[in-house]
Amino acid sequence: MTKVKRIIIGILLLSFCLTSFGCKKKKEAFNHEVLRAAAKSYGATELEDLDSLLEKMKFFEVEGGIYYTAADESEAQIMYDQVINPINEYPDCHAKECTVFFSKDDEKDHLYILLFTTKKEITAKKIYEVMAQSGDFENVSSGEKDGYEYTLQYEDDGWISGRGYYRKGTRIAMIHMYSNDGDYSGDFEDLIEDIGLLSPENA
Repeated sequence: MTKVKRIIIGILLLSFCLTSFGCKKKKEAFNHEVLRAAAKSYGATELEDLDSLLEKMKFFEVEGGIYYTAADESEAQIMYDQVINPINEYPDCHAKECTVFFSKDDEKDHLYILLFTTKKEITAKKIYEVMAQSGDFENVSSGEKDGYEYTLQYEDDGWISGRGYYRKGTRIAMIHMYSNDGDYSGDFEDLIEDIGLLSPENA
């Protein structure tokens, strides 16, 4: 190999390395592992069993953040029925996977992030359509991004309330966020960015 060829190859390799290190790896939304990792980085506690989750959600007994992923389809179904759809506002579905994150602080700021997978895509579409039509918010926007559809709802009137609904194939993500004093104290935006979804604040 001539000296000139070696120099050219060296330049090309250097260029490739700089490009690779310069590009930030994109978060894979709708991934249970990504949501769990983001919750852990946030400082949330992973619960040991489903009963602990149901008890804390029922009595709103949370300090900081908690998260839990269903151990199997049976638990995923219970989580859908009792945590996501307790008042039957959404269509019934056969849930295959489910992860719930919940955070609350002393100021009553709170954030829900729910991710679940349905057995059939048509069911996911029906659930998403109902979610997208729910609520009465001042700012609402819908669209598509990175292969998923979304509906964002947001209101800022001394207090802040936001909802986000997202669907990709058979997977649906939900975000409910609320701040009593109009200033999030839980770094919610950073967490939402970590899971690769648009924030309701973008409505």
